[in-house]
Amino acid sequence: ERVPLKADVLKVAHHGSRYCSSPEFIEAVAPSWAVISCGKDNSYGHPHKSTIQKLKKSDVLYRRTDINGTISFLTNGKTIDYSTEK
Repeated sequence: ERVPLKADVLKVAHHGSRYCSSPEFIEAVAPSWAVISCGKDNSYGHPHKSTIQKLKKSDVLYRRTDINGTISFLTNGKTIDYSTEK
């Protein structure tokens, strides 16, 4: 039996590499937000543009540590807010 994989915020695996999250996985988790932890101008090119496209196609809003710095989420159980700090 499959256990439901639901989350409001998804921490994208492996710095957003090309094969980190399949469309099926993103659909199963159905997050509202995704966070991609990656270094600025990293030599691997993370996050991969196909990962960004998969998130966009699934209407998942995302933030990246290379652009946004530290990303924090806060919830009251009904709504989710976030803040960033460089």
